[in-house]
Amino acid sequence: MRPLQHGTLTAFRYCKCEPCRTAKRAYMLAYMRRRRGPPRGLAPLPAHGQRARYQRGCRCPACKAAHTTYMQAYREEKRWQRAERREQIAAAHRRGQEKQEDGTV
Repeated sequence: MRPLQHGTLTAFRYCKCEPCRTAKRAYMLAYMRRRRGPPRGLAPLPAHGQRARYQRGCRCPACKAAHTTYMQAYREEKRWQRAERREQIAAAHRRGQEKQEDGTV
């Protein structure tokens, strides 16, 4: 085995001296910056009266109204989807009963 070069990432596996820990710390900071992307706090906030602003924590009347409008549309869409699904199940059930009556099952 070759002698360790302190202050490198490879040496950190075997050695925990200050130069090796510094190298590991620098590597991890760079890695996390690459992985996370730019800091999120620097992105501009959406304008008031948008659901995105509500999601970021604003509870002013305009943002609440935008969120309420979105949720009403979302719930209505879900109601339609559930009704369509119930109709599909009922139609399949009716087809099954018709086949049994015809004796084609």
